[in-house]
Amino acid sequence: MADMICLSSLFKKGYFIVWFTVILLLTSCSITHTNQFEGNISVSEYACLNFNGSVLGKIKDNTTVALYEAEGLDYKSIIGKINEGHPVGISKVNANQSFSFYCLPEGNYLLSVPASSYYSSFGSPIPAESNQGNLKVVVILQGGDSQYWFSFFSIKRIS
Repeated sequence: MADMICLSSLFKKGYFIVWFTVILLLTSCSITHTNQFEGNISVSEYACLNFNGSVLGKIKDNTTVALYEAEGLDYKSIIGKINEGHPVGISKVNANQSFSFYCLPEGNYLLSVPASSYYSSFGSPIPAESNQGNLKVVVILQGGDSQYWFSFFSIKRIS
């Protein structure tokens, strides 16, 4: 009963509100402190890049573009990589003769379309040169032969 009297006298005198406010402030300060981040986060840094491209020449319906990780820039390395037949991605070419690949990291790549996918005029699949955050697409080489039309490009970090 004495406890009840003591609590009721605190309510009457306004002490309860003061103590409640002090306790609330101390708890919110500790919550704020524990949720703070240390270090800087840069929003402009991208781990990967999305890009669009287009296929030059007159292509057939349901044509796909194959994407390979490239190792060498010479013709033998390029055709060898395509002949291995292990693309890291495939994109269907739409009615506008364009295609897209998503979230590619920094590196060297090949795009390839079989020559059998064309009607009468031929051309390489070529990515649009673009920047995204701190990464950019740079086309280095395009060409083809009787079996494949290809382009070699890099995704590089912008200095």
